[in-house]
Amino acid sequence: MTARFPVQLAADAARQYDAYLANRRQGFGLGFIAAWAADEDRLGSSALVARTLAAQSRAGELRSADGFAKLGDAFVAQLQRFLVANGYTSR
Repeated sequence: MTARFPVQLAADAARQYDAYLANRRQGFGLGFIAAWAADEDRLGSSALVARTLAAQSRAGELRSADGFAKLGDAFVAQLQRFLVANGYTSR
């Protein structure tokens, strides 16, 4: 989805964040928060993304049930590199 459709992008961001909240305790939220971050970055909310990811990392909420994904601050750093490399943000 591109930034040309901000209403749809914002709606998707809200759905992704709600799914993250519903699944994070079981360790299934990383994909949802990554999608949320991509949407919010496309909307120009990079500062919100950075604050939210940092807060979730500090709270120990960025974890994976499968044991394969990077966790916490390592997940945030990897996600931020991905978002920059793929044009979601210039952060």
